[in-house]
Amino acid sequence: MSWLNILACTSLCAIALSACASTSSTPQHKAPPPISEGEVSASGFITTRHPDGSGGLRLASDSGGNGWSVDCRKDAMTDRRTCQFSNRGIFVYYGVSSTPQEICAFGHSFPGRIAQIRIDSNAPVSTNGDGCAPASKLLAQITGAIQVTTRVYTWPYDYPVDKVFTLAGFKEAIALADDLRKLP
Repeated sequence: MSWLNILACTSLCAIALSACASTSSTPQHKAPPPISEGEVSASGFITTRHPDGSGGLRLASDSGGNGWSVDCRKDAMTDRRTCQFSNRGIFVYYGVSSTPQEICAFGHSFPGRIAQIRIDSNAPVSTNGDGCAPASKLLAQITGAIQVTTRVYTWPYDYPVDKVFTLAGFKEAIALADDLRKLP
């Protein structure tokens, strides 16, 4: 191979690499400006709603990130709103239903292991392999409850991790999901 061929090949490679480096690889979701922010409920929760169907709520006194994140955005392929909300301990999944379908323990990812979710001092509910249980098994217990304890197994560590989270704001999170689901 002559030095001219090497030079031409090197130049073409440099051009190709610079073109690849200048393009953005993954679009990021950024919530649009809120349509309402700072509404304070009678129970002391500050609520934020965004026009894309996302939102959240937290206690005014909370600086520890114990609020609820609510997501009822439209699916890009079906244009149907799918809803879910979560705090750092549990994930409540609606899908396209108007009522919660599953409640999941955050952080469960070990294949073949079963997570558990315990509401206050009630008997723990075992989940499926994905860390989720039918919402019907837990919703009645959550009404008026104070805390949820989860037991999860996180890959690749084959031992249980127990965590306790507040359920403060659960009713308000359901109400916010109901409101966001109705957006056009």
